[in-house]
Amino acid sequence: MTDTSVGSSQRPLRVAVVGSGPAGFYAAGALFKQKDYEVTVDLFERLPCPYGLVRYGVAPDHQKIKGVTRVFDKTASHPNFRLFANVHIGRDITADELREHYDQVVLTVGCETDRRMAIPGENGDGCYAATSFVAWYNGHPDYQNYSVNLEVPRAAIIGVGDVSMDITRMLVKGAEALATTDITEQALTTLRRSQIRDVYIVARRGWAQSAFAQKELSDIAALPHVQVHVDAEQVSRDLEAHPDLSSIAKRKLEYLVDLGKQAPRRDATHHVHFRFLRSPKELTLRDGKVDALDLEENTLVRSDDGWLSAQGTGNIESLAVGAVFRAVGYRGVPLPGLPFDQRRGLIPNDSGRVVDAETGERVPGVYASGWIKRGPSGVIGTNKTDSVETVSKMLEDVPTLTVSSSANESPSIDELIKTRNIQVIDLPRWQTLDTIERERGSSKNKVREKLTSAEAAWQALGG
Repeated sequence: MTDTSVGSSQRPLRVAVVGSGPAGFYAAGALFKQKDYEVTVDLFERLPCPYGLVRYGVAPDHQKIKGVTRVFDKTASHPNFRLFANVHIGRDITADELREHYDQVVLTVGCETDRRMAIPGENGDGCYAATSFVAWYNGHPDYQNYSVNLEVPRAAIIGVGDVSMDITRMLVKGAEALATTDITEQALTTLRRSQIRDVYIVARRGWAQSAFAQKELSDIAALPHVQVHVDAEQVSRDLEAHPDLSSIAKRKLEYLVDLGKQAPRRDATHHVHFRFLRSPKELTLRDGKVDALDLEENTLVRSDDGWLSAQGTGNIESLAVGAVFRAVGYRGVPLPGLPFDQRRGLIPNDSGRVVDAETGERVPGVYASGWIKRGPSGVIGTNKTDSVETVSKMLEDVPTLTVSSSANESPSIDELIKTRNIQVIDLPRWQTLDTIERERGSSKNKVREKLTSAEAAWQALGG
């Protein structure tokens, strides 16, 4: 008798993955690697090109990191994989419609927006979200009408994670050093006009609590025209005050002490300054534009559970800056028809199984992975472990699935897309666009010249 159960060769497990960043591709890869069930994966992406934050978040001068897309391309080469780019789930196709057509749906949509500082003046011209700035110089279609003024002498970055280091490097490295990367021509033109010579990095807690990786700062310090100003004595005190630091954190602080003791570069044209134990309190505006940033000095207070939090002292320091970039965290965006935790900015879940935000009850057949599951933490590879956990829960649930006769009778997803005249960019089309971008870049001695809109992509395809 022919086996027609879900996951059999006659009736494969049908999975839709929403979001084509690392978490999405790692989830698809984990599904293909398991041997218990036959699986088909349709990967949906609202933008015309795949790879999520690898394409639109990793800095242009970090091409080695972007090389992880070769792993994703291997997953995409599986015969049971299909790409549906330029399809907006929640608008073109509803979440309920997706659930009707697939046995399981995995949400890997990441965290698309940023957290705000909630201080006076934050809406003034010259205050920018790090998420928007990074997306803009990386060619994200949503941000190509973005306007940023770098023709000011001083800028501040609020936050001390790797994103803040990326932005610092973009501001001080020099446009010509980025000219051969995949940065957009528009961003390159703006950076060439930049007058920023001093960058202030602001953190509410201390050196020991800083989140940036040592290499991110050492890459900046290695630039011959840049002077990184570090108070070696202050870092040494932090090092002594926190003997329980991890070995990685300890090495970073030891590096910072050494960096602070180095002789100053007399010929430095750009300077990077740190303001630790400082919280932004207010942006002073002049004619609607950022003119100064007020910072309140903090002291660290340890709570009963051992957590060190920043507490204001009332002392205020004012920095004369013309641009402020807030890099204080990412937040997820709700998907219509699906649960969302507004407080945390995530899709509520239990080890990847999506649950109702109020009742905690499971939403059958719906899962989450990546930042939208756990929050904006870790590196690209962290999403692999995260996706493996989610996929393990999906596989545990397969025996509970039944073949729905109504689902079998409903139009296929292909027919639904055709009926709605959705202009899908499938895998062959993306591969053509990839070649076109590389050729466009080659003519300018660049890695690639990105197509920054769906219209440009279709025009390049001859559509």
